[in-house]
Amino acid sequence: MYIGFYLYLDHFGGVLYSPFACGMYALGVNMMSQDQNVAKVESQKKEKKCKSWTGTGRLLRLAAIVHFTGWYVQIHPGHGIFEGAKPAVLQSIGGALTSAPLFAYYEGLWFIGLNKGLQEETKLLVDQYTVELCKKGINMRACADYDLN
Repeated sequence: MYIGFYLYLDHFGGVLYSPFACGMYALGVNMMSQDQNVAKVESQKKEKKCKSWTGTGRLLRLAAIVHFTGWYVQIHPGHGIFEGAKPAVLQSIGGALTSAPLFAYYEGLWFIGLNKGLQEETKLLVDQYTVELCKKGINMRACADYDLN
């Protein structure tokens, strides 16, 4: 679904994102399959049937730890300390789950020098949106960088 949505939004970015997304999916499926096999071997040693969809449960615990640690790092130090702004997830869960991962991916593309035109266009739009938010009275550290008159 992400690949289709990203291709719809931006063909260039979607095409570059596709192998990345497919690779993440394949890695996840492979890791889960291996964990299920380990659980099956462990259950055979104990002469019990493996009934759990979680396999050994280790992979699920690791994924939960990585997931929640990533959210914490993004929200507390990232938004709260460095940016001084509320995270977008508090305004729109849909945007946080759909366009935010693509924006993070684009940050990586722009870092290596790809699609600079889109980067400049995005920066202008972000600046306009930031000014609008600051004029509405939303308190962000970035508001000090703009002339709001």
